[in-house]
Amino acid sequence: RQVEAQQQQSRSVSSSAGVQTHTWTLRANKDADTVEMRLESLEARMKDHNVFALERAVDKLMNSAGLDHQFHSADCAFMMTCFIFTLMMTLPGIALFYGGLVRVQNVLSIVMQTFSIACLITVLWMMVGYSLTFSSGNSIYGDHRNFWLVNVTQTSYHTLAPNVPEAVFILYQLAFAILTPALICGSFADRMRLFPMLVFMTLWHLLVYCPMAHSMWTESGFLHKWGILDFAGGNVVHVAAGFSGLVSSLVIGNRKGFGRESFAAHNMLISVMG
Repeated sequence: RQVEAQQQQSRSVSSSAGVQTHTWTLRANKDADTVEMRLESLEARMKDHNVFALERAVDKLMNSAGLDHQFHSADCAFMMTCFIFTLMMTLPGIALFYGGLVRVQNVLSIVMQTFSIACLITVLWMMVGYSLTFSSGNSIYGDHRNFWLVNVTQTSYHTLAPNVPEAVFILYQLAFAILTPALICGSFADRMRLFPMLVFMTLWHLLVYCPMAHSMWTESGFLHKWGILDFAGGNVVHVAAGFSGLVSSLVIGNRKGFGRESFAAHNMLISVMG
């Protein structure tokens, strides 16, 4: 609207003076300006505008007008590639890494824990985890609008990734939701049975990961409002998993025979491969 108003004002001034020239809003004489000068002028005009909010507003207008949102095939391919590599960090990455560090009689246990965590978090993420993390809600949790992915369609998309379908965004974030609790299981290797571990990981995902990711990566989250940046999961993944692993190891305590028996890694080559 400001650009149109300035154009109308410029045309009226030009016509009143009898000058038949086209007046541009960014510069009075486009031909005499360099590209750098025109870019500086554009940046000066846009410095007080939120480009991402403008893009979301345009998307809403397109949806209300019945126009289809256009996805980028290259972005979709890149996101799916990232999802595959991130999932491989857990299976087989963490399974091999932790499997080589424990004693030989506990290799199957740690591998099964890692695989079970991947299965458990996948179900929780599709049921409630994604909605609690990336739906609009309060400053800590998202709301229930995407429980069981009820509002996810072939044409829907998330505002954090408007260039890819929402299903691709869900899979990409699922890989990080699986990776984070899998990092913790190494802190209590050899010392926790499978069923208590699954109960612990269920509670941890709902009470720690979901609110942490929501508060960090969504606009309504309190950490995001404070200006804290996390582009690669440093806070959501590594800080959360690190402190949780430390606390869980302190609560469970040392292994039986610690200080009297050898707990050396049985195969360092497997750990290096992981």
